[in-house]
Amino acid sequence: MLGEMSLRSERLSRPEPYINLAIKYFAEAHEYLDRNECEKASESLWGSLAAALNAISSARTGKPLLSHQELKLFARQLSVEINDPEIYRVFRETERLHASFYHAFFTIEDLVDLLPRIGNVVRKILSLIRL
Repeated sequence: MLGEMSLRSERLSRPEPYINLAIKYFAEAHEYLDRNECEKASESLWGSLAAALNAISSARTGKPLLSHQELKLFARQLSVEINDPEIYRVFRETERLHASFYHAFFTIEDLVDLLPRIGNVVRKILSLIRL
């Protein structure tokens, strides 16, 4: 049991699992949109961005971000650091997608409009990672 926890913790301190999740969740969002499942697409888009932020945090510090607040602060810092306000703007919009999973207030059209912006930010963040 202890060895298993150590392996899991070591794996989560590396960026690769988060990179894979960011890509997987973004692809799933497309699939959910094709099936008109807005809530699931919303959560997958949120998950993709959160995983991308965890990937870069793990690459830089060896630690993932453990709370929503940490994700938000990191997104803001990264946005300032690389002088790209779009990262934080998209993060704030994507936070609302996370809430939409529970309250279903986004439409397919809303998500289709947001999809390319979220995809661009996820790709941008992942491109900053040096493995």
